[in-house]
Amino acid sequence: MMTGANEALVEQFKTWVASASHDYCPMAVDMPDRANHNLWTFLAKGSITSCPSCAFGIRFKAMTENNDDPLDKGRWQHLWLKHCLSAETNYIFIVLKELGEDSNGSEINREKDVKALMKDSLLETNGALARLASGSAIKQNYLSHCEDWFLRRYNKEEARWCYDQRQQFTSGSRLDRFLDRLKFFFPRVIGSIIIGYLPLLFTGESWHVALSEPWGINLVLPLAALFLSFIYFFMEVKNNLEPGSQEYRKRAGKIFLYSLGVSLFIGCCLLPLIGVYLPPDANLNAISGQWPYLWIFFGWQNFFLFLKILLYNSPLALLIGIFVQILWEDKPVTYPL
Repeated sequence: MMTGANEALVEQFKTWVASASHDYCPMAVDMPDRANHNLWTFLAKGSITSCPSCAFGIRFKAMTENNDDPLDKGRWQHLWLKHCLSAETNYIFIVLKELGEDSNGSEINREKDVKALMKDSLLETNGALARLASGSAIKQNYLSHCEDWFLRRYNKEEARWCYDQRQQFTSGSRLDRFLDRLKFFFPRVIGSIIIGYLPLLFTGESWHVALSEPWGINLVLPLAALFLSFIYFFMEVKNNLEPGSQEYRKRAGKIFLYSLGVSLFIGCCLLPLIGVYLPPDANLNAISGQWPYLWIFFGWQNFFLFLKILLYNSPLALLIGIFVQILWEDKPVTYPL
């Protein structure tokens, strides 16, 4: 529920929308530096405003106001898209989301605005952005920026949509498209997990601990690692979305389950390959001298041993990979390359 101050602000917005002139932001009448709140100044400079009411005015001109000049409308939409994609405007969208809705009674949703600008303006033949960005290379650049932005917000569905639309303007080889598609698999996650496995699998102690302790005791450390990994993803996703967004839980759960699945898959590949090169006492050759990668095919007991080692190491590898990524780079583990 909005506060009284915010309700008053919404009323000022509605009054401004109904007025004859929209050259100034809704709050400009109360500002001593009124000239600095001329919306056309931001359009001319292509600059981003730090004033939420100016941003509201720019959005109105881009998304709502009827404009007979498509090029002029396209310039406003380009400026609003620039605001949507910039990390500098997070505060603005916090305020706009707190206001609840725009002049049409619709929720002010950052991601929906970006998708609408791409779908209804850039990709439509007579769209305002399409008139402004007449070349295929420019349209491809728009879609590429939106694609990476959606990925940084862990919205793979919309990022995939931008990628699919971008292919109609791309003429690269199959190899180029394959390399371009790798970003959807979060390669930093994969690389971090592989690094996390190395200290675990190349030391005999981790093998001994995984096999010598009972199942119950062996699950305590992996469960703690899973909990800490989920907290990391939860906080990372939440910090990349506006406060109050209801999407962060679902997106955090998806990226966490994906990372855990990748860790299990990599473990299934690395355990057999590394296990045969460990010293005899760590190679677990007490099991009839069989190589680890043959455990699956020689009885349920051997399969459960393999499973025990896998379930012990995969959560730890995920947590170690996240920790190493935090120490080595300033970008999160899920950041696109």
